[in-house]
Amino acid sequence: MKRFNKHNFFGILFSSIYLFSIRFGVLPDIIEGFCIGIGLVFILIGMYDYNHGISKFRKYKMNLFKRCFGK
Repeated sequence: MKRFNKHNFFGILFSSIYLFSIRFGVLPDIIEGFCIGIGLVFILIGMYDYNHGISKFRKYKMNLFKRCFGK
């Protein structure tokens, strides 16, 4: 079995922040919605990366970054 990747880690982190916040009422509703949404997106990307790999996406992202900001 493979270990968690960075995407799964951040997804679980944001989801746990959401769960902590709804239990104790620490954050406003808009931030809670953002946490659960971004957490689910990170978990789904992590699951896709676990099965298929996203190296092409990473290369495209780096090339786009280089074209936009020079070097």
